This record gives sequence, C-alpha cells and structure tokens, in this order.
Amino acid sequence: MSGLSERRNNRKTYKQRFLIVHEGKETEGRYIQHIKRLLTIERTCRVDTYYPKHTSVTSMVQKMQRESGTIQARDYLWILIDRDEKNHMREQFAELAQWEGLRERNHVAISNPRFEYWLLLHVLAHPNAASACDDKYVKNHIPAFTKNLSDCLHLFTLDSVAAAIARAQEEGWPSCLNPDKVGSGVGVLVQQMMKETRWNN
Repeated sequence: MSGLSERRNNRKTYKQRFLIVHEGKETEGRYIQHIKRLLTIERTCRVDTYYPKHTSVTSMVQKMQRESGTIQARDYLWILIDRDEKNHMREQFAELAQWEGLRERNHVAISNPRFEYWLLLHVLAHPNAASACDDKYVKNHIPAFTKNLSDCLHLFTLDSVAAAIARAQEEGWPSCLNPDKVGSGVGVLVQQMMKETRWNN
C-alpha cells in the first residue's frame, strides 16, 4: 500500500479516487454526496461527482476519456445511468459495455426504470417498476421526496442502505448486455465505497 502514490484533496492526502458521472441533474449527485458523508469516506478517498451538460451516453463516456490522464490503477470510474427507453436506444448500451471493458475498475450502474427505483429499495422490497416512474408513487413510500432530496436524506441511513443492497442483490440488476432487467446496480457502487472505507480504517 505504501507504493501507492499520494495525491492531495483539500489539503489531505488520498490514495484512491471515485469518479462518478451521472445523468440526473440533482438526485444522483445529492444521494452520492450524502452517502460519502455517511461513510466518512473522504478522510482518505476522493469522491467526485460530475453531471455533464449533455447526458447522452457518448457525452458520459467522453467525460471519462478526458479524465484518463489523471486516473491511476486503484481508482474507480462509474457511470450512473437510467434505462430510460425514451432517450437511450438499446444499442447505446453496447457503447457503455465497450467502455466498461477497457479496465477492471470501469463500471456502469444501470437503474431500470430510473434511479428512484434504487431509492425505493431503501424502504420497500420489490417496488413496482411501472409505478416507480411516477413521483407520486415514490412520495407514498419516501415522505417529502423531491428531486433534490433535501427533506428526505435523513431516511437514507446505514441500515436502510444495507437493506437496499440486500434487496437489489436478491432481485439482480440490469447490465449493459441486459439493460431491460428491472432493478438497480447502484448498490455495487455503494458496496465498493463501504469496502474502501473499511480498508482505509
């Protein structure tokens, strides 16, 4: 471990970076910021979230490519994306699969039908996929839900996160090769963050 280069983060050294590119303008970024505070992961890991101006698959991959000069072997790169059949053709997930295969720590987390399905897993086993597209359904199960999560972040605790991960694992999650599978792969990202938190401590 001592051979890993040290980099600076707010005047602290860190040995690993999570770069997370997401398409949701508010929800995904606010959730990840909450999780990193919950885990206190930024004591030694750097966690960057990025919302591209254009959230096409190509734009998200291009952002990762622009960052390639700063990436080190231990860093994790994640793209968070919804299945969103209206905007994402199935062929676009082949582009994501190609990027994911470039290095072991490139990952894609797909939520089908959308990121809110992952949030519902914190409070509900097997959310109704069709209903998860409706904010009213989400609010019925997550009181005070809004896109910026400002009034409901307190509901996402370490216990509810662990429950969501277990429920997601039980269901299985979409992949670039099978993006139409109902579920969410966001739990794999959160698990990695948890693992690195334990490693740092």
